[in-house]
Amino acid sequence: METQPTATASPTRPDVATAQGLLIAFSSPPAADEAAFNAWYQEHAAGRLTVPGVLNARRYQAAREDGPRYMASYDLTTPQALDGPEYRRLQTDAPPSEREMMARLPLTEGDRRRHAR
Repeated sequence: METQPTATASPTRPDVATAQGLLIAFSSPPAADEAAFNAWYQEHAAGRLTVPGVLNARRYQAAREDGPRYMASYDLTTPQALDGPEYRRLQTDAPPSEREMMARLPLTEGDRRRHAR
């Protein structure tokens, strides 16, 4: 996937060099929901940055139209950072706007990938 960075990136924390994990998520929101998706993503990424072990969030927009239109990456202290109660709480206690957008995104199992260094 060839990508170009979008304006959405969190400041890199000094400890990012020690990251041992990476979460990559691909998405292609329905064209009619593109503006709502972009507004929603700001809150979505900010919520993930509250989770211990999530070091930063970056999002890229595809430079070509032959695949997912967006890719988000999150550097993690370890891949297990996503197994903790804080991360699970983001899903169980998600506000209606989060649930509604996630329901509109056509995601498959391969759209969310966790990697270890």
